[in-house]
Amino acid sequence: MIQLIYLISVAFDINWLFCGLQKFKFTVTRSGIIKIVSLILIFLFVKDENDLNKYIFILAGTTLLNQLILWPFLKKEVKFVKVKSKNIIKHLKPTLILFIPVLATSIYKTMDKIMIGNMSNMSEVGYYENAEKMLNIIISVISALGTVTLPQMTYLYNNHNDDAFKRVFDKSLTFVIFMVLPVIFGFWATADDLVFIYLGNGFSESAILLRLLSISLIFSTIAQIVRMQLLIPRNKDKEYIISVILGALINFIFNFILIRKYEAIGATIGTILAETIVCILQCYYVRKDIPIKKYFKETIIFAIKSLIMFIIVVIIGSRIDALVYRLIVEILVGVTIYAILNISFIKEQMKSFNLKKFKIH
Repeated sequence: MIQLIYLISVAFDINWLFCGLQKFKFTVTRSGIIKIVSLILIFLFVKDENDLNKYIFILAGTTLLNQLILWPFLKKEVKFVKVKSKNIIKHLKPTLILFIPVLATSIYKTMDKIMIGNMSNMSEVGYYENAEKMLNIIISVISALGTVTLPQMTYLYNNHNDDAFKRVFDKSLTFVIFMVLPVIFGFWATADDLVFIYLGNGFSESAILLRLLSISLIFSTIAQIVRMQLLIPRNKDKEYIISVILGALINFIFNFILIRKYEAIGATIGTILAETIVCILQCYYVRKDIPIKKYFKETIIFAIKSLIMFIIVVIIGSRIDALVYRLIVEILVGVTIYAILNISFIKEQMKSFNLKKFKIH
């Protein structure tokens, strides 16, 4: 009942308006302040397991506050007018069309844990869910890039600014490949230490799952950029829906086949295959618009440099016994080595990657 507040907060969510106007600084600042307030309230009022209801109320209540606090700023952006029913109805079909892939994605993201619980045991669910949570930190960062660039790409496409459109997409996808590959190799190098520090000794199996799940990062993040910057701005809703539904079906089929024998690892394999198929299919739909060979070569180059980083990190990490100190050193060494190997690329990006010049006025 307390969590119904979350549902109410959705009805008052107008973040999309300020994202469309590209006022990200305003929304991020407001959201950050609310999250700090939420954290303070949790430390003040949540003392033990008996305060679960207080904990839920604080999280749900601050989420609602996060939405309501935007409304006073509407006067500066929009005029309130009388709306006729026909003006609402015409938007229902496109909205429902875009709702289908969102629903399909939600189902197949949740389906893994449900099927593991039914076909294996709850311990395997715990291993899988916690590995997935750690991975989602990286995915949320990439998703933010897609959210930021979506209104710009839509604006550029609708105004037939093809050169700028292709330039922003090229920079975005190259940047994502550059960022994601060292993260994957980094997880492979440090997963045992990360899981032990973050989750504890009882979740050692999550390290294996984290390594395997990280493979899907390259496919899910590329698909995210293609989807947010090419498919949706160009109204390719049909292609978007087909790819996501096919991904959900593949995930379900392989989960059903593999979970009984391989438990959480089977679900992980299903996820990797699903993300791979979705990525390949979405790239296929836009194959005429993007130089696939160019991005493939870039992926190979960054992968080789990430592998060099991985080898050095593993060698150095094997010589350090103190767990926390080892992890800190591994991360610092990994970032430094990868930055040195890509110093010319980083300098080039810092000079040319300026999305502000495409900002909508």
